[in-house]
Amino acid sequence: MIAPTGAVTEVSALSGGGSAEIIPIDWTADDVGKVDARTLWSALGSKKDFSSWFKVKTADFTENDDFGVFDKIVNNSVAVSDTENGDSDVPEGFPPIGGKLGGRPTKDYWFTVDAAKEVCMMEQTETGRRIRKYFIAAEKAYRKQLAQPALPTNYREAVVHLLAQIDRNIELEAKVDAQQDAIGRKNALMRRAANEITTKYAPKVKAFNLIMKKDSTEGALDIETFVNAHRLNKYIGPIQLFDHLREWGWVRKNHGARNRPTDYAQEAGYLIEINRPYQRGEIKVNHYTSAITERGGARILEKLCKTGIIQTINKGAVL
Repeated sequence: MIAPTGAVTEVSALSGGGSAEIIPIDWTADDVGKVDARTLWSALGSKKDFSSWFKVKTADFTENDDFGVFDKIVNNSVAVSDTENGDSDVPEGFPPIGGKLGGRPTKDYWFTVDAAKEVCMMEQTETGRRIRKYFIAAEKAYRKQLAQPALPTNYREAVVHLLAQIDRNIELEAKVDAQQDAIGRKNALMRRAANEITTKYAPKVKAFNLIMKKDSTEGALDIETFVNAHRLNKYIGPIQLFDHLREWGWVRKNHGARNRPTDYAQEAGYLIEINRPYQRGEIKVNHYTSAITERGGARILEKLCKTGIIQTINKGAVL
């Protein structure tokens, strides 16, 4: 078989049930393995003549993709066609492969390695399975050989090999640096976006956390202090706020416990009860009233905005 441009690989990979056989694989410049069709036919031990066998096997194949024709030199002592009985080795529809005797270039046929593996499976014999394994092993060995760079054989080749490796290392380092720069820019953009989101939604997050926190009394303010702290004076005063709290069921309405927090407001974590004692002459009088927790303050401001009592939340407000 005449190799177009590549090397011939011969791997003695057949074993078991007979002597080892070697089927040359011709690798082209584009790494396509080709196998002599007649050699494969002989190795498979088909009982059909080559012409009939080849015609059946190539019925579903594409010429020049799965099989094709190549030049072959036939030994002078080898007849390439049987003229005595009229039989011919040339498959119908294919070019003739010679005259009565060899001794000059003639035509024969090849399979690609992939097509040859399919042909082996078509045989459905133990020999076919062994040869198919051979092709798989040979192709694997060839691919492995391609992946391994050839070692230099002299000083000049060693220098060229070293310079090529340096160039590859420089190219690889440049790619790594570019990737790291891209990752750095991406991380910077992500941090900037995270900061913008945090700044934008931090007040809402804080208000939500306050609303969800029921048991905290830290920072509780009496009604008047709460109104002043959030600059609500122009919208509502302490007395009006108490009226709303009573309307919402947050403080009691009965005279004896007026302005003291209801059980609901305390359980919800909106209000706590505080004692603001005062002197009446020589008598110290306890005065129980309500103080607004941070959670309660956030809820009050939310309700006042929704009801339209206040139009906007000042910068000093919780929300």
